[in-house]
Amino acid sequence: DRKWCLGWACADKIHSSAQSLLCCNFTRKKLEKRKLKKKVNKYSALRNENGFLTIDFIFAVLVSIALSVLFFVLAFTLSTAEVAQYIAYSIGRTYSAGHINIAEQESLARKKMTQIMNKPGLGKLFKQDWFTLAFDNPAFRSGYKGEVYSEYNSEADGTRLIATGVRLVFKTNLFNLKLGFLGSTNPTDESFTAKVTGFMLRNPTQDECQKFMSVGVRHKAIIDLDSRYRNYDPSPGSNNKYLPMEDNGC
Repeated sequence: DRKWCLGWACADKIHSSAQSLLCCNFTRKKLEKRKLKKKVNKYSALRNENGFLTIDFIFAVLVSIALSVLFFVLAFTLSTAEVAQYIAYSIGRTYSAGHINIAEQESLARKKMTQIMNKPGLGKLFKQDWFTLAFDNPAFRSGYKGEVYSEYNSEADGTRLIATGVRLVFKTNLFNLKLGFLGSTNPTDESFTAKVTGFMLRNPTQDECQKFMSVGVRHKAIIDLDSRYRNYDPSPGSNNKYLPMEDNGC
């Protein structure tokens, strides 16, 4: 700057040395102001707050949409789970009804499942990729000879839980969502599953009733009630007056 000022002063012989110094001071200040102005303009874009509310609004809208989708998925899944619970109850009620034998009871229950799934309303709900409903393994527990679901313990006071009936597996893929910058709702890619049960006491079958009424079972149970009965019936079948008779349960 000083060289430029001196060169300009020497080129114009009218100016004195004092005028040249004044010129240099004026030019230096002018250049400093220009540099300061450039520096301010450089950081003015960072200090500009225009449009900041627009960014907040867009962010709030995206979060609201993501949460709305999540709550809708949760509500729809819980509603479908209630439908699956009704199906399990309907199958369990069919399984509990008396029949010829346990195998026939289970066969009727499986037919009931097929019948429900073939209905236009409920069937389409579980035939899509969103939800699936299928029999668990094992699907049935009859209670015969202690065949129960061992995962369900009795109450602390000794009350026996009804752990016989049918159990289904309810699975939903609706929670496999990717909500943009919020991330995925299922990072492990494992489907959400739940056990849906229809537990109720099973009615005895015809085979079970006939076996119970036989001489070797019921007659023996009567003899064992009291020691006095052994005077008339020393052993099952010893008294020809005992006649097994089936009731309506058989």
